[in-house]
Amino acid sequence: MAKPYIKLDMDWREDPKVMLFEERYGKAALVDWVALMCLMGEFGGSFCLDDEATQLRVQKVLRKKAKATEQFLEKCADCGLIDEEGLYTFRRVGSARSIKDGEARAKRREYAIAASEAAREKRLEDQGADGN
Repeated sequence: MAKPYIKLDMDWREDPKVMLFEERYGKAALVDWVALMCLMGEFGGSFCLDDEATQLRVQKVLRKKAKATEQFLEKCADCGLIDEEGLYTFRRVGSARSIKDGEARAKRREYAIAASEAAREKRLEDQGADGN
């Protein structure tokens, strides 16, 4: 199976939200932002902080303790990198783009599974028609 990936546009640092984030928190904070994008991709576009196992995974990837993770996510929300209402109301971390990409990835996976199943059925039919 292929490794999961995320889309990172060549001009991602030119996004006004990313520029604001970098201006406020420094260039080094962008590493954490990219790691967060990877996490959102890993979880299919978004994840909920109500799940303890998910919290631990996020902390491990970000290499931050619980309080520092919360503070980082709040900074991301305040700059518009993740959905503010989602974070503060539902404790869900995601962005419109990450969710869109996650849904597209899920549809591609469903299509691949359906195509594989159709090919399997076709092979079985062909074998039956050949008398094998």
